[in-house]
Amino acid sequence: MISEYLNDLTTRRIIDEILSLLPSDVVDLIQLQLAKIDADFKNITIEINEFVGSAKLFDRLKNSNLNLWYYFRITPELFKYENALSFKYSGIYRYTQRDKN
Repeated sequence: MISEYLNDLTTRRIIDEILSLLPSDVVDLIQLQLAKIDADFKNITIEINEFVGSAKLFDRLKNSNLNLWYYFRITPELFKYENALSFKYSGIYRYTQRDKN
């Protein structure tokens, strides 16, 4: 369950990485389509104050220019799972948004 969710977050990050390499007019067109997908994602997830991902990933991304908002959201199902089982034991480490700066 968690690994599939992290794969989704990685896919979204790769889209951002690709967008950073494209001309702005192309980015604008893609962003129009992406806005709907992002809105749907926001509607089915809960915003949290912590980064959801591995320590290695956090260290690699914390100084990037990417807006990693999606790593600070979690599904209600995973939120319940996280309360039942610590992320520490499932290989997930959480960092606050403060740690990104």
